[in-house]
Amino acid sequence: MGDNVGKETARPHKQVQKYRANPRPIIHSHDLWQEEFWNVRRDSDGTCSFSFLAARQGGGTDTYEITEAEFEDVKAGKLTYADLIRLTEHDPMRERVK
Repeated sequence: MGDNVGKETARPHKQVQKYRANPRPIIHSHDLWQEEFWNVRRDSDGTCSFSFLAARQGGGTDTYEITEAEFEDVKAGKLTYADLIRLTEHDPMRERVK
């Protein structure tokens, strides 16, 4: 009964599941420019938005409204994901739509 007194017992390590988002298909069309983990789109009412997978605790998608000129600049290759992050998430004047 007292054989294990003072001895450390090994506990099996718990396996932790890591979540990795599945990349979306790349789509380049007139109203949608979708890369694996972000996209810009133009809705039927003319509103343009930039959405991306958020890396903060809890994840989810962040969406910002962008101008039509910014949308067209993405399609033309003038704006990249890093540019859009700088223009939206790092600009205190722009608020998330959802």
